[in-house]
Amino acid sequence: LFAIIVIACLFWFRMAQTETTLNDRLGGLFFFPVFWAFSSMFSAMYAFPAEKAVLNKDRASGAYRLSAYYVAKTLVETPADCIYPTIFSLIVYWVVGFNPGGGPFIVFLIILTAVVLTSQSFGLAISAALLDVRRAQVLASCLILSSMLMAGYYINNENIPGFVRPLRYLSYLKYSYEALVRNEVLGQVYPCVADGLAHTVYSQNGIKCPVRGPDVLVGAKLDHSLSVIGNLGILLVWNVLVRLFGYLALTYLNINHKPRKNLKN
Repeated sequence: LFAIIVIACLFWFRMAQTETTLNDRLGGLFFFPVFWAFSSMFSAMYAFPAEKAVLNKDRASGAYRLSAYYVAKTLVETPADCIYPTIFSLIVYWVVGFNPGGGPFIVFLIILTAVVLTSQSFGLAISAALLDVRRAQVLASCLILSSMLMAGYYINNENIPGFVRPLRYLSYLKYSYEALVRNEVLGQVYPCVADGLAHTVYSQNGIKCPVRGPDVLVGAKLDHSLSVIGNLGILLVWNVLVRLFGYLALTYLNINHKPRKNLKN
């Protein structure tokens, strides 16, 4: 955690509030949730394989209900997963120089926490479905990398083949990125660069100066994206659905977890 805080502070240290730093700001707003996606998902993947033998034994004896075990196991990891992004945000947000004010900071923290919890849900679901760390790592890597590519930062959605384009709605990093960008730029004003220097797409090559929040969204092809609340709502839905899938996977994909029926004498 502290290593990535130092790296983030060094690379994005006190960015000027100008047109020339907009790409750098968007890069940070994409990189930070990606980091937390990897960290949270890979940590959660060890939840069930490590306890496979104990779980089989206890379930066979009917010691507890599987639902009770799953809820307890998923909830016990949540407080720690909420503390780490809070520490990260308290330091990085202000050192980088994102949108000043308590409101945008709280929203930034909420979005990062939502990414952490959603990534944890995916990690738990993959762990429950496969019960094998190596295979889970491969699947998780493919999931995150695919979500990154479809988030709209690396590749413009308009340039993606038409038959692939609908898949971007399955990228939960897309919703975190869009929410973070909207939270950062709306209400902000970014002065244009001096005459004679190259202007950016956000000012339409110097035509629209100064650059305002909606101009940034147009330049980043996010002007038709959902609101911050809408994106957070979809992340919440992903969180609930994936955790439910994890429980169903643990119940039906691993039938040796089901307790044996007690035989009457």
